[in-house]
Amino acid sequence: MLPPMGWNSWNSGITLTEQTVRQTIDAMVSSGLRDAGYRYVNLDAGWAAPTRDHNGNLQADPGRFPHGIAALAGYAHDRNMYLGIYHSPFNEGCGQDPRIAGAGHERADAKVFADWGVDYLKYDWCRSDATHDQQVRYFAAMRDALRATGRRIFYSVNPNSSNDPGAGARYDWSKIADMNRNSVDLVPTWGDDGLWSRGLAGVLEGAGVSIALAHKSNPSHINDPDMMVVGLGWDEFVRTHPTMSLGPTQPDLNDTEQRAHFSLWAMLAA
Repeated sequence: MLPPMGWNSWNSGITLTEQTVRQTIDAMVSSGLRDAGYRYVNLDAGWAAPTRDHNGNLQADPGRFPHGIAALAGYAHDRNMYLGIYHSPFNEGCGQDPRIAGAGHERADAKVFADWGVDYLKYDWCRSDATHDQQVRYFAAMRDALRATGRRIFYSVNPNSSNDPGAGARYDWSKIADMNRNSVDLVPTWGDDGLWSRGLAGVLEGAGVSIALAHKSNPSHINDPDMMVVGLGWDEFVRTHPTMSLGPTQPDLNDTEQRAHFSLWAMLAA
C-alpha cells in the first residue's frame, strides 16, 4: 500500500464547490500530476449539508454540489482519479454541523459513501473529550462499517483534534485505520516554540514528531504528518481559515524550506 498522494481542499484557498473540484481534477490530469501518482482529490470539511435528509442520510450541500457526490466521484473515476471525503463522529469545532455527526450512524454513513463511489475517508475526532478507549471504539466502529460495505475505501483517522493532541503519536493505530495523523494541524511556516504551544505545528515541529515514528510506517499502515503546505503563504492561510486561532503573523516558508519540507515528507513515506 502506497501513501495516498493528491490534493485536499482544506489548505487550497479556493471555495469548495462541484465546479472547483472538477477544475482541480482536470488540472491534475493536464499538468501530469495524476501520471506522477497524485490521484486523490479529497473534499475536506464544507462539502455536506448541515442536516441529514428525511431518511437520516448524509447529503451534499445542494448549493455547492447540485449534482451530488456520486456524480463527482464518477467524474474523477472517468479520469482515472480517486475521490475522498471528510466526516467526523462529533463535528465539534472542525467546520461541519454537529447535527450530521457520525457517532451512531456508522453503518448508514459508510453505505452512503460506498454507494456514492467514494475511495477515501478522512475521519476526524473533533471533540475535546477523548480517552483512548473512546477513540478506539468510535474509530473502529467506522472501520467495521466501511469493511461491511464491500467497497475498498482508504481509511484515515485523526485522533489529535481533541484534548489529547499527542494521541496520534503515542498509540498504535495500525489495526484501526490505513493511516493516522501523527501530530496537530500543520501550518505554512517553519515553526517555533510559541506556535507549538498554541497547538499548531510548523514544518519543523511536524517533522520532529514524525521522524521518531518513521519506523512504524509500513506497507499495511501509513503515518500522516498532515498535508503538505508547499506553496502557501501565511497571510492567505489566515484569510482562508478564519475559525483557527493562529496567533501572531509567522514568516512564510522560503524556497529552501519548501524544498526541505517536500523532501522530508517524501523520506517519511507520507
